[in-house]
Amino acid sequence: MSPRTQLDTLKKEWESCMTVEDKKNSIVMKLFDGAKEHSELLSDAYLDLQDKKDLLRVKRDDIEKLNQEIRKLKLAQAHDQNKFGFVAVVIDGDCMPFQDDLVKQGMAGGKKAASLLRHSIKEEVVKLFPSGSHHLKIVVRVFANMRGLAKTWRDFLTEAVPLDDFVRGFNMGDAMCDYIDAGNGKECSDEKVKGNIQHYLDDSHCRQIFFGGSADNGYARLLGPYSEDESIRKRISLIRGPPFAYELMGIKDKFNNISFDTIFRTEKLPSGKLRVASPPVSPSTNYASAVAKASTAPAPTTVATLRNGTGSKKPQGVMWNSQGKRVDQDLRGTYSPDVYGDLKGRKLCNSFYLAKCPNGSACSYDHSKKLNKEQMAALRAVARSNPCIYGPWCDDPTCIFGHRCIWGKNCERGTSCRFSREPEMHHDDTTVVEID
Repeated sequence: MSPRTQLDTLKKEWESCMTVEDKKNSIVMKLFDGAKEHSELLSDAYLDLQDKKDLLRVKRDDIEKLNQEIRKLKLAQAHDQNKFGFVAVVIDGDCMPFQDDLVKQGMAGGKKAASLLRHSIKEEVVKLFPSGSHHLKIVVRVFANMRGLAKTWRDFLTEAVPLDDFVRGFNMGDAMCDYIDAGNGKECSDEKVKGNIQHYLDDSHCRQIFFGGSADNGYARLLGPYSEDESIRKRISLIRGPPFAYELMGIKDKFNNISFDTIFRTEKLPSGKLRVASPPVSPSTNYASAVAKASTAPAPTTVATLRNGTGSKKPQGVMWNSQGKRVDQDLRGTYSPDVYGDLKGRKLCNSFYLAKCPNGSACSYDHSKKLNKEQMAALRAVARSNPCIYGPWCDDPTCIFGHRCIWGKNCERGTSCRFSREPEMHHDDTTVVEID
């Protein structure tokens, strides 16, 4: 091979090598460009990550500050609970009377009653709040119709009962014990009691409510909704006094029950409940019809010569027999069975025609009919077929319900008789010796 040919061959080989080298350089440059691009993306991501870390650090600091505030608030709340926490004792003095011997002692008895009640409540508070009972204050509120209650005690006990002195002693017994005159209205004590219970339930500082009103059916409508809410019912304790009223029997066991038998009577005062609730009770056809058709019932109501010399003049107030039981005016002969039966099917509002309807225009019963004298008498008989929840001790002159079974001791219905809830409602003494 000539030198010229060798040179050309070598040149071609070199050019071939250069082509490969250029391709290699091109690939390397592309790799560098890609690395640069990814490096920039990575740098941006790093900066974003740092920003997020900084933000997270700030958030963590904020959260920690908020947690510190929450801890401070909880401590402050606990301090407030310790400082301002209390339990409330709410008593309906009309249906939850104090023991006779305490009332008889006048002022000394009142002070003793306040002391005994506070001591008994303290024992219950320790059971309910073992670790935090020492700081809880005790607030006692007793509401009663003082005028009616004083009369009841006077009629029941042979000796003079210094009720005013008892109340004064109770109020002086402790700065947080109040015996309050709720007024003479038949619902006054009820409304005071209900208002105070609702107030204490709304107060977060009130840890427990001790409620005494076991003999009044009206409180079933107050406690009924609470009995289904565990968070509320666990804050209410029921104090047993006189036997629980019929409507309360069904819900009482859903609450904590306690007894203070040395402080409160376990039976009603014999001479009367001071005001009467008006629960909607549906009349019984068979029983109510007997009022109109009875021909073998006990003798009609008679009015004996009273202490004030009044003869048999038609009474204007509540009539009582010699045993202190209420006597309803005899209605026989004032209406016919047909009129009675006709009125029963009309769904008239007994309260509207015979007293006062508390529901007004919202009442679901009829207020529109005009009744004559005979119809009014028959409607009164319809209403009396429903026993009064306070039995023969009711002294509300506006009460429209019955206070004794018209068959008296001759009643053959036994426990099926509506008036069987109260044994004293089957007496035969209808002779009136007192009217008030």
